[in-house]
Amino acid sequence: MDNIDSIIEISIRDFLKDIRDKSWFGREREAISLFVFSQLIKHLNPTQIMIEGAVPQLKNLGKDHVCKDIVIWEKPYMTCWNKDQKFMNYPLAIMEWKVNTSGKKHPPDKFIKKDIDWLTKYSSDNDCFTGYSFYLDINSIGKPGHLTTIKNGKTFRQKDFN
Repeated sequence: MDNIDSIIEISIRDFLKDIRDKSWFGREREAISLFVFSQLIKHLNPTQIMIEGAVPQLKNLGKDHVCKDIVIWEKPYMTCWNKDQKFMNYPLAIMEWKVNTSGKKHPPDKFIKKDIDWLTKYSSDNDCFTGYSFYLDINSIGKPGHLTTIKNGKTFRQKDFN
């Protein structure tokens, strides 16, 4: 397991324990912020992490860039832009989130398919990139989560957090 994989998995485990212990409830944006500021920041330089950060979009999908839930850069202070506002860098990792707040049981696949497809295509051209799709069922007892890790154009690992 790569270092970034370990960081993500430890951060998720600790995040889920924390929100269970505190009976926390929030929606997707609040969950992402809490995850970054309470857990992920313990393992990375804060200047490597962006919430809703811009990355180059896949070819032939319209816009030249897209914003993703959590973007992790290889080095501090990196972005995808150069001084001429052209794409220069690709991220080390992108983490997309889906949070089910409906109270209805849904399999994670229903929520994360679009993210998995995008991350799979994005990773197929970038050997150093890892994509993560995280599904959190905020209303279920125990607040379970499901993480899909994507590398080199395919699903590398799936892990349930209960």
